[in-house]
Amino acid sequence: MNRLIAFVPPKRHLIRNFMVAFNRYESSEDHFTGRAYKKFENGDVYEGDFVDGKFHGKGVLRYHDGGVYDGSFENFERQGRGTYTSPDGGRYEGEFNNSVPSGYGTLNYPDGTVYEGQIQDGIKKGVGKIRYPDGSVYEGEFDKDLEEGQGRLVKKTGEVCTGPFVRGKLNGLCTMCFNNENGSFKFVGTFVDNQRHGESTLYHESGATRVCTYVNDRIVGKVVSTLPNGQVSIENVEE
Repeated sequence: MNRLIAFVPPKRHLIRNFMVAFNRYESSEDHFTGRAYKKFENGDVYEGDFVDGKFHGKGVLRYHDGGVYDGSFENFERQGRGTYTSPDGGRYEGEFNNSVPSGYGTLNYPDGTVYEGQIQDGIKKGVGKIRYPDGSVYEGEFDKDLEEGQGRLVKKTGEVCTGPFVRGKLNGLCTMCFNNENGSFKFVGTFVDNQRHGESTLYHESGATRVCTYVNDRIVGKVVSTLPNGQVSIENVEE
């Protein structure tokens, strides 16, 4: 019976599922102990340590679909540290428990995405760091394979967003720092699903500030701007 464990990254990044396949095996009738090579009827090939006819110790298991596991075994199960390379070039290197990636490891997806951090029962859960092909990097908490909890996202544009993430998106009171031709800025405000929504303050390196309210990423209502010399201006923005 095959068991499939999927690493499913956020769908919004269009990354293919990373699959780790595992076939169940039965003990050899001769209860062999030592190192040996064995080919199974389905085409899988194991070379490594046996104890009482079971994979136990160090070994390499080559699957008939082209996947390869190189690492530790215990009573046929992938247990301890190991490396699994999928047929499409994906790669997991780290800890296994009962044949499932669990503990700390590194995932290299075929599209170039790299995750390093905690994994539980085959999914990203705990603290980790993920780098996407466009150069964006998220470091912080994960749950159910998504950015979930406190984290820090550095976008390819250089913007740095820090705050709480829910289901892979900024949600709550966050800080965003960025630079442009007008200097350095820090935005402090509330986000809902990656959009600015609620009261906010924008700080400029000169000491100037702007206080306003966003609705669905658009400024609405009163905007209060204060220059470094203390001069205040007020304007209203209609929806």
